[in-house]
Amino acid sequence: MRQVRTHWKSFGRRAAAVLLACWLLPAAGTGAFAFRDAPDGISCRFFDAALGLQWSGGTAIWVDAVGRVGGGKAYDTQRLAAANSPLALRWNVLLLVRGWVSGSLPNDGVLLAPTQVGAGGADFHAREADDVGQRPALRVRYGDGGVQLLSAQADAHLDCSTAAGLGERKSLHIGPGSAGVLRFDVSRLRKGPQQAIVAAELILFRDTSVGVWSDGSLAAYRLATPWNETFDAPERGIAAAYSGDRGIEMDPAVLWADSFANGRMKDGWNKAQMVRAKVRPPVAAPTTEGGVLALPSLEVTIPRAEHLGLDLRYHLPRLADGNGRSEAYFRYYIRLGSEWASSPDAGKLPGFAGTYDRAGWGGRGWNGMQGWSARGSFGKGATPDHPAHGLLPLGSYVYHSKTESAYGDILVWGGAGGAGLVPPNRWVCVEQHIRLNTPGKGDGMLRAWIDGKPVFLRRGLRFRDTPQIAIENVWFNVYMGGKQAALRDMSVNIAHVVVATAYIGPLAP
Repeated sequence: MRQVRTHWKSFGRRAAAVLLACWLLPAAGTGAFAFRDAPDGISCRFFDAALGLQWSGGTAIWVDAVGRVGGGKAYDTQRLAAANSPLALRWNVLLLVRGWVSGSLPNDGVLLAPTQVGAGGADFHAREADDVGQRPALRVRYGDGGVQLLSAQADAHLDCSTAAGLGERKSLHIGPGSAGVLRFDVSRLRKGPQQAIVAAELILFRDTSVGVWSDGSLAAYRLATPWNETFDAPERGIAAAYSGDRGIEMDPAVLWADSFANGRMKDGWNKAQMVRAKVRPPVAAPTTEGGVLALPSLEVTIPRAEHLGLDLRYHLPRLADGNGRSEAYFRYYIRLGSEWASSPDAGKLPGFAGTYDRAGWGGRGWNGMQGWSARGSFGKGATPDHPAHGLLPLGSYVYHSKTESAYGDILVWGGAGGAGLVPPNRWVCVEQHIRLNTPGKGDGMLRAWIDGKPVFLRRGLRFRDTPQIAIENVWFNVYMGGKQAALRDMSVNIAHVVVATAYIGPLAP
């Protein structure tokens, strides 16, 4: 019997309880792709390790046959018994396949997991198995009696004893602490009114060279990917009432706004290190929504062989009672130069901070009595063979109580159909919202929007242990690395900054 740390059934339900989100059809996005079974692809911790895109609940989440996230109503269940289990196990996935074919369900894959804690596990031949006849298959039968077999496009087991991707192994280890995921290309199925699907079976063949882990049952569910994670849409934003942000600084909910008009920055910035940053006249570029914007901006450059492009801060005003603020919204537009798509390392972008020059940044680990930060982040550029090549993953770089090292955690924004994977040379609207926790409790929240689409929500965060720690500033940090410096000059434009006490939203026409 293998020693494992996580049981998938109980973990999935716990994770679903804290997500407070649902998985639907993909929203309009730029970067969504199916899971990959490469070594830097899907794993217990990551949906895509190359991008650093983690499962928001800590590990893979499923949707059951009645649409419940982490629910227990399986599409089908098959029994395993060490003494007399058949070599081939068959799950009835007719409802799932019909949903994939009709488009009513996203075809993200199927997840197999034990139904009971510590029971039900076996080793199965994977799509990489030497014997082609024992590889996973989807068997579909049509109303006219015809039968079609599909081979798996991708498969992997998500062993929670490692963060590595195991999709290139010849066996699928499915059992306690190790779910199996498989994906099939149903576009290859026959089409037309005479090709009604009347039966569909997922077939796996046991690998007897390894042996059965334990007696029990394995259930089939629909895999839920980060792309289909959706959150409550915000109410109408402040910016909707101000065409082009004109006059938005007068709104009672706005704390600060700078459009970089008239060729200058407004008074009030704390200009720690500007490097080569300078205000530029309107820069015209397409938007990710298909339009064109021409925006005056602050142009920031990370010089070749350097790390820092900008260290600029806006200090939030205190409340009337003298206390610091515990909640704020922050919106800006960003246009990344083409060189960012091949960024050699991850790094930092604007976000929130309360470091007080004591803790929570630069390897000065989180300390609930001294400081925290939640800057934005960008990821390393994907390799040419990756489906996200040419796009840059945005996210949050957070120093909080569960940070595992002296450095922060990168939380990639994966919702809204991959809208957090942004193309270069496009104006993108980025908005972040933070609500600090009650001191000492894990009830803080961080969320983000791209072009008005919610792409990220994380609850249960603990930033501070004392009310003396608050939101000190909005930190405009543009920094390459990590250890890797910029390989060439890397330019980015920042425009239409607004800090407020309520949701702001994109520019109004």
